[in-house]
Amino acid sequence: MSDKKDTKSEPSDEQILAAIAKESKEFDKDAEIDRILKAFRLDSYAVLDLQPGVPDNDIKKCYRMKSLLIHPDKTSNPSAPDAFDRLAKAQQALLDEKERAKLDECIADARMLLMRERKLTTDSEEVKDPDDGFRKAWREKTKTVLVDEELRRRKRMKAQMQEEGRAQKKEEEERE
Repeated sequence: MSDKKDTKSEPSDEQILAAIAKESKEFDKDAEIDRILKAFRLDSYAVLDLQPGVPDNDIKKCYRMKSLLIHPDKTSNPSAPDAFDRLAKAQQALLDEKERAKLDECIADARMLLMRERKLTTDSEEVKDPDDGFRKAWREKTKTVLVDEELRRRKRMKAQMQEEGRAQKKEEEERE
């Protein structure tokens, strides 16, 4: 009689494997959510974990796979909605030709700046076949260029808003 209790209380191998598989999948989801949240927000390629210059089909395919993986309805991670939103914004930015062109230009500028700093040419072996060190430095330089570009954009917006405010104030004074 005690043997029957032992066999019922102990999970079977299939149940153990299923539990391990479920834990593994949750770990993968959490790791991807963490990666997205740590990716540099202004670099849509980094958010989607893609290399610059990929075709639109690859962007859509990657977005679909990652969005299904981290969808807030499919995981209990409290950060999933934020990661999902960032993923969607990154896809929209890369599918918008103007936004993507600006991002590609910033990435190209970062590459040129890095090449100047290291006194390299486009024919240099390090540039033609970049190693991990060069790629990492390039990503860091891209962050710097993107931040600088964002600051310039915000200054332009602030100046434009101030000018509109002055024009509106002047218009109101003329009415009185």
